[in-house]
Amino acid sequence: MPVANLRPGDVIEIAPGSRLPADAELLNPFTRFDESVLTGESVPVERQQGKKVVAGSLSVDQVVQIKVISEPGKNAIDRILQLIEDAEVRRAPIERLLDRFSRYYIPRPLCCWPSW
Repeated sequence: MPVANLRPGDVIEIAPGSRLPADAELLNPFTRFDESVLTGESVPVERQQGKKVVAGSLSVDQVVQIKVISEPGKNAIDRILQLIEDAEVRRAPIERLLDRFSRYYIPRPLCCWPSW
């Protein structure tokens, strides 16, 4: 089933090693998820039944049943991307000028220099 067809209230199963396609509520008694996509922490986190699990999390150890709670395009990852895009749009013109300037006039390390 395409992710775009998922609606709040849909119950789906996620195989071990698969990523959650949407924000969801856990229906299993407990399981572990790798949430490093959002947190950067690679140690799996245990979640209990009824707890929220964010889109992009990786099911670690078992088949998981979840109930979708987010609309397509409105999950945690989509909200983060939107915040980043909004911040980029609000940048001051001087910041953009400095970024362009720095590409040409600030020295960058070369790959072949000896590391003394």
